[in-house]
Amino acid sequence: MMKMSQLLEPLPMDRQTELMLQYGPKDTCWAATWGEHDEPLLKKYFEKAALPGSEDNATIIEFFDCLERRWNDHAASLTLQNGKNLAVVDIAKTEDIVTIQGLQYLCNLVISSGLPFFRYHGAGSSTIEPRAYQQRLYGEIEPRADMTVGAQGSITRVGTAIRAIGIFPTSFPTITVRESAIFTNVTGYTAGTMLNRQVFSSSPISHTVNGGPFTLATDITFTPVTIYG
Repeated sequence: MMKMSQLLEPLPMDRQTELMLQYGPKDTCWAATWGEHDEPLLKKYFEKAALPGSEDNATIIEFFDCLERRWNDHAASLTLQNGKNLAVVDIAKTEDIVTIQGLQYLCNLVISSGLPFFRYHGAGSSTIEPRAYQQRLYGEIEPRADMTVGAQGSITRVGTAIRAIGIFPTSFPTITVRESAIFTNVTGYTAGTMLNRQVFSSSPISHTVNGGPFTLATDITFTPVTIYG
């Protein structure tokens, strides 16, 4: 008879996922909740962030620095031009995986014109482990945030990284945010491509409808990898 410890052993990682984690782009995501009355201020912050452009945007860099300071248990807030502050209430962080289909689509963007870019950020509640071949969130609640609209977020380039932020309003349905991803399509899985999948398995954030907004902020950094032999 098989022992209980054997039954509870995690499944081995598939080779595609192992290679993507070892050699693929580095994918990091922060999930953050904000104060009950902070939604208008968040929208103003990202409307302001859209003005300097989409390359090495100092306002976006400041936002990610704020999240990382809060993750490290330091005081972290954003100051608006009117002197008001935005402070993170709760934070989660994970380092997960770019998908094979997403990386292939990025390559196609380089050589083909007219293809839609990744503009939608989605949130879900599933704890299914991320794998390089996945093309969906397994507990997604819609709507997705349109990152090309200042009031819903931002997507820019910082150095060799894509930095993508989705704002989910106070009216978003109640959810424990355990997974997130970026998509080319606004809804569903029958069309479009999912770039990555991130799972906050050990420290998710909780959102209650009408209780306050939350954000998902993704950093996908591309670095060269040289292999000998």
